[in-house]
Amino acid sequence: MSRHRVASRPGAVRRGRREGTAIAPRGRRPRPVLAAAAALAALGAATPAAGDAFDPVALEVEAPAIARSDRPLSIAATVTADPGALTGTDGQVRIRVKLAPICGGSFEGTEGVTLVDRPLDPQPRAGAAYRATATGSGTPASAGEQAVCAFVAAGGDERQYAANVDATVDVSAACTTAARRVERQRRTTRRATKELRRARAARRHRRTARTLRRVRRARSAAIRAKRRLRRDVATGTSRCGGVLW
Repeated sequence: MSRHRVASRPGAVRRGRREGTAIAPRGRRPRPVLAAAAALAALGAATPAAGDAFDPVALEVEAPAIARSDRPLSIAATVTADPGALTGTDGQVRIRVKLAPICGGSFEGTEGVTLVDRPLDPQPRAGAAYRATATGSGTPASAGEQAVCAFVAAGGDERQYAANVDATVDVSAACTTAARRVERQRRTTRRATKELRRARAARRHRRTARTLRRVRRARSAAIRAKRRLRRDVATGTSRCGGVLW
């Protein structure tokens, strides 16, 4: 199944001029500042692996690009944090995710289907970097483009550490119909194949004009069913990537 990952983004920093370029006196061409570039590279190398220089708690969401409206879709949310960034609260730190047409400012303020709502396991420890992944699933309430609204919070929504509202899922009615068609045709193909086996067994037991006609009919039905199944799978794959069956 094709999936995409979306990570929470820290606030962007605007710069008044291109990095690595010095402001030269009037009448002279600017020269690259190699020392400044080296310093920036060293600063980036020294950044902690868990969070980043702007946001000590990061939240990454992995969700399918396309989903059926009649089946649960699964997601995974990964929390990473710098040492001590998730401690100092009275209640448990929870990962909470909903599938909704639009995300609110918090988990409770978002109207949608709950995919994940559980405490982080294990809970963060003071002075230690943290990383954990939570998975969950839920059946979409409606078709159309849906947002995956993920939050890391403690004490209900009283303290919110991180949010990720960038991931979207296309809950496709057309792909749902195509997937159902493939499933029905697979059942038809299995029945036709089973009938062909029974007809051949009857012909081996007693070879008559009747059993020969039964084999011919069963063979033709099985061939038609297989051809239609291949056609339906090809059509669904071209429209939906073949990720729904």
